Amino acid sequence: MTVSTPVGLLDAAIVQARPVLAAIGQADLHVPTPCSAWDLRALLNHLAGRAILSEHAARGIAVTEFPEAAGDLLGPDAGASVLGRLADAAAAWREASLEQQCVTPLGPMPAAGLVTFHAQDVFVHAWDIARALGIDATFDSALTQTMLALHHQTISDELRAAFFAPLVPIPEDAPALDRLVGFLGRHP
Repeated sequence: MTVSTPVGLLDAAIVQARPVLAAIGQADLHVPTPCSAWDLRALLNHLAGRAILSEHAARGIAVTEFPEAAGDLLGPDAGASVLGRLADAAAAWREASLEQQCVTPLGPMPAAGLVTFHAQDVFVHAWDIARALGIDATFDSALTQTMLALHHQTISDELRAAFFAPLVPIPEDAPALDRLVGFLGRHP
């Protein structure tokens, strides 16, 4: 899947996340995830919060605190709830200008960068969810290569120290998805 715009990238990441979000059952919410500080409920709240942040940013609303800090954002069907919030964010960006500056809890961000970062987050956390549930999810190879390249461009040492686990060395001839999750401190 070849993607040429930030909003297209977000749409493609949501397509990849849809099957794993649909596989979540209420009993799964307390399973651990590859994000060591989060069980599945916390990871899903993170995704829902970032989707709310993204939608508000698209609409020109300043967001100075992460929405998930206010409490649980999941309804009775957690996967469907997150998927709905992701769809709302993508729809809002289809109508918004990518030329705007967005106010986020991390400071001002160009809209195109925020959408791209949101897509990266959705894509990688789809892998985390699949891993937590023990399901074998299929990720588009071209999209995975794009995500790998974007992460290498956007994850500085400073950002890694603040938000990611240390890099897990993965051989250069390993599949792109393994190299991506290793780059983000996860074990494939």
